[in-house]
Amino acid sequence: MATIIRLDPSRRRPGRNHEAPAGCRHANVICYTAWRLVCCTDCGAELDPFDVLVQMVKAAPPPAPKKEEALRLVEEVKRRRGGEPDQGPEAG
Repeated sequence: MATIIRLDPSRRRPGRNHEAPAGCRHANVICYTAWRLVCCTDCGAELDPFDVLVQMVKAAPPPAPKKEEALRLVEEVKRRRGGEPDQGPEAG
């Protein structure tokens, strides 16, 4: 997963390296906000911002359910089972 280590708001244009070397994981990136560019800090390659975003979203853990949602789920399970307690696989 790429980690944004810095947002660079300066107007200076970063050095461009369009070819990403084989083997670089692009683990750390800098976002140049004025130029709307994302560059790898290790190899200097210019990366597609959308690809970096998708990679970050895929690696992020899903949000935990809110307490109300969890309680509603438990109540729905109880309702569908007819109010019977969970007997588990051992009871049979």
